[in-house]
Amino acid sequence: MPYGVPAARGKVTATGPGSGGLMSNSSSRRFPLTVTHLPVTHCKTCRRTVACRPGKGSDVLTRHYRRAHPEALGVPSR
Repeated sequence: MPYGVPAARGKVTATGPGSGGLMSNSSSRRFPLTVTHLPVTHCKTCRRTVACRPGKGSDVLTRHYRRAHPEALGVPSR
């Protein structure tokens, strides 16, 4: 799905084995959904993937290190 394209609204048709046929949207409010892909960075210590907003990778990774690896930053653990 291209960036910024609203998802389909209304009824959803379920297909496949065991599908109950036609399903209705359970949400009473209808609004467009925008799908955004965020850049990711990786922790060198635990190899965990961390998603971040563009230009904020350093901040997000620093918060991850403070929370998960305080010894790597020289901060005493709580």
